[in-house]
Amino acid sequence: MVNETDFTRDVSISDFTKTTFDETWKTINGKNPLVRNHYNEYKFKVSKLNSENDFYEVVFRLYDDGFAYRYIFPNEAIPDSLFIAKELTQLNFKNDFTYWAYQVENTQFGSD
Repeated sequence: MVNETDFTRDVSISDFTKTTFDETWKTINGKNPLVRNHYNEYKFKVSKLNSENDFYEVVFRLYDDGFAYRYIFPNEAIPDSLFIAKELTQLNFKNDFTYWAYQVENTQFGSD
C-alpha cells in the first residue's frame, strides 16, 4: 500500500526500457585507484488500471557480480509525501548465495 493505493492487484506494466552504462573513475581512497561502473539497467512502469496518476517505476541494475533495484515514485504520482503501509518485496533465488553489503561505519572496506 502506497498512500492508500494497493499496487498488488489491478496493475499494468508498461514503458519497458533497457540501457547500458560503462564508466571508469578514480577513487580518492580505497583498495583500487580505478573503479569500473558497468551495468545493464532495466526500467518499467507499474500503474493502477484506470488511474493515470497512480504509478511508480522499478529499476534493476545488473552487474557482472551482483544486482541492485529501487523504486521511483515520480513527483507527478506522489506530489507531496509518501506513506508505505507495507513493503512486500521478495527476492527468490534458485540457490543459496552469499551477499555483500556496504558497511558505512568502516570506509576501509568496500568492493574490489
